[in-house]
Amino acid sequence: MPEHSDRPRFVLFQGKKFWRSGPYYQRTGKRLHRAIWESVHGPIDPGCDIHHINHDKDDNRIENLACLKRFDHLSHHGKLKTGPPCRAAIEACKLWHATDAGRVWHREHYESVTRH
Repeated sequence: MPEHSDRPRFVLFQGKKFWRSGPYYQRTGKRLHRAIWESVHGPIDPGCDIHHINHDKDDNRIENLACLKRFDHLSHHGKLKTGPPCRAAIEACKLWHATDAGRVWHREHYESVTRH
């Protein structure tokens, strides 16, 4: 995927400009990939997200878009973040939480939360 600075400032869809905003193109709060999906399939059900199948947010071809329940979409992306670097961090956290410092932190955090 190209860097955001390499992308056009806007793209046209159905005669309307969608402006670059972070990793997406938007127009008055509507993201381009959602507008494209709706132009083919109609309104998106509440609780659903439009997912870029190949994970390239610049690739808004209809065949690269899928409508997923929000939970399934978030679960999918969560699984992508559990590769070896994340597993190593999780294991390091487990070790830290078992130390005296980790137990003290949890005790203090628990007490601050339960006071309210």
